[in-house]
Amino acid sequence: MSLSGGETVRLLIACAIALQPERIAIDGLLEQLDRRSRPAIGDVLSSSKLGIEFHVSDNDPQAITTLFDRHIKFERGANSVDLNSRLLALSERVSQQRVSAPSLGLEGLCFSYPSSNRPVFDRADYSFQPGRPYILKAPNGAGKSTLARLLCGVLAPQSGRLDVAGQSFSPHRSRDNLIFYAFQNPLDQIFGTTTRAYLDALSNVAAQRKTFLAGKIGLTTDDVLAGLGITPFAEAEPFELPFVVAKRLSLAGALLARSPWIFLDEPALSSDADGRAGLRHLVQALCEAGFGTIIVSHGEEFDGLPHSTPVTIQGGKIREGV
Repeated sequence: MSLSGGETVRLLIACAIALQPERIAIDGLLEQLDRRSRPAIGDVLSSSKLGIEFHVSDNDPQAITTLFDRHIKFERGANSVDLNSRLLALSERVSQQRVSAPSLGLEGLCFSYPSSNRPVFDRADYSFQPGRPYILKAPNGAGKSTLARLLCGVLAPQSGRLDVAGQSFSPHRSRDNLIFYAFQNPLDQIFGTTTRAYLDALSNVAAQRKTFLAGKIGLTTDDVLAGLGITPFAEAEPFELPFVVAKRLSLAGALLARSPWIFLDEPALSSDADGRAGLRHLVQALCEAGFGTIIVSHGEEFDGLPHSTPVTIQGGKIREGV
């Protein structure tokens, strides 16, 4: 359970190679690997002398091509449903909201997994400010998802503290709606009999909990379904959804949870070029509205956003830069 998304991908590839099939089909997995890992995985796959087939939706196939010199077949195609046409309108509506998110700080934070001989965080200090996107880039296994779990209260620090607007805060003991974590794998957090039922249930639970927002955000389930292009899937069972639609459903949850801070873990996975551009506009709109946003991304789709701050995790610390 402590494997990162990138480590899970490595495990899947290792299992596939161990089975020695004639061909391995890789559906978008390399997006979850950091850029330093991709050449190493490329060497392993190329030396296996297996047939390698990639399924991509214009997610930089040229970058994949540079890793392999043989046994490659690409299946290209844009997203088959119109997920992008209303993203700009949704972004415009979000940017007009007025949210007063508090600052979010870490002081002397320490955390390690029992199975590991090194700490993930070792007296880490950092202050996140609302209204600007933090672009978190770090190697696979560095602690990006662990940071999200600590901020949400899924994990508790061994020592140190989190603070909200300068006041000590224990999210693992709180029912406050401080932060919404959109998982890298959305199927790990989606529940309910249908897409609409999941969003309605999430919205109802959020309405019963304390929120740090200055006021209620005027978005309904229908608004986010339409704005994210997933209305055709409103009555679908969540585990039957295409991955890219499930990613949008996770993002829809973030817009309905009434949380002033949103942690997006690889939100553009499986999106085509238009989708990545639309998601960039949506993140910018969230910041303009006053939300706090932390975005994990191994790609470049969120780089250079206005007032963005690149951060990384290194040596148990959170540092600015990459």
